[in-house]
Formats: sequence, C-alpha cells, structure tokens
Amino acid sequence: MDNQNQANQSWYYAIEGVRSGPISRDELQNKVKSGELARDSVIWSEGMPSWITVNASDFSAYILQEGPPPLSVNHTNNNYIWGLATAPLWGTVCQVALTHLWAEIKGGWVFYKEMWWVVVICNILMSVLDYKALKAAGHNIDRLKGWMLAIVPVYIYNRDKLLGSDLTRFWIWIGAWIASLFML
Repeated sequence: MDNQNQANQSWYYAIEGVRSGPISRDELQNKVKSGELARDSVIWSEGMPSWITVNASDFSAYILQEGPPPLSVNHTNNNYIWGLATAPLWGTVCQVALTHLWAEIKGGWVFYKEMWWVVVICNILMSVLDYKALKAAGHNIDRLKGWMLAIVPVYIYNRDKLLGSDLTRFWIWIGAWIASLFML
C-alpha cells in the first residue's frame, strides 16, 4: 500500500471491549502518543485479517514510554487485593469488636448495625492501598479510580480483568460478603 492510501486509511480501536472508530491514521497515532491506547490495546484497519495490538503494529514507535514497563501481575504486590477480597469477613470482625468496645465506653448497649461504617471503611482502605500498589508497579489503572470507592466488587472485577488475572478474588469477595451477613 502506498503512503497516500495509508494516510487516508480508516482505523478502528477497542477500549475495554468497546469498538470505536473509524478515525484517521493521525488520530490513532495521537491516541497512542497520549497514552489513551496502551501497548496491549487492539486496532484494526481494512485489509487486515484480524485485530492486532498496538505493540505489534507500526504504531508501537509512538507508545508513551516514561520508564520501564509495568511489573507483571506475579511481581506486583497483591497483598492488598487479597486483603480486600476478604475484607467483608475481617471488617465484620472489626465491626463486632468496635461495637463491644463502644458499648463499654458508652456504658450501654450498641447495636451492630449502628457500626456498619466500619466494614465500609475497611473495604475502602484496602481498595486505596491496592490502587496505590498497582500505580507503584507502573500499571495504568486510572480507569479503576471511580470504582475503587463506589462499588468494591466491580473494582476487583475490573482490576483483575485489566491485569489479566482470573476472577478468584472477585468470587472470594462475594462469598465473604455473603458469609459476613450470617456473622451478625
């Protein structure tokens, strides 16, 4: 294909499983340069047999490189995500302990349900710590920020999907949350 046809070629790209486009070659190049499309983002143009990663294309020269690549999932600190996966259980234990402590201080009876915020704080704390650990490992996880505080299981699901991990921690959180309902 000559340079003129290549410059006029329409491109498609996918972010989070959503196909977008068509856009020009220059627009695609700018998305790669800005970091909107990462090295593992997929792109396609007419005449290509299938989608390919940006890294496997001639656009790889424009990949935003601000240092070494992110650490692999196996070398990333995953302690916080495991703490988050079990947070409904240990958070409930903290809730019970703080309820008893508060009842002693207050000198009366306190219902467990009045201390619901303890479990929420435990989940948010572990989400924030995990988010910081992933960022320190070099992962581009800005898309996870909103879920971190809003809906913890969605954060876990999207986090592990983004990093290519299985969904074990997501299912553990669901199981821990169900088990925590029976603890009180």
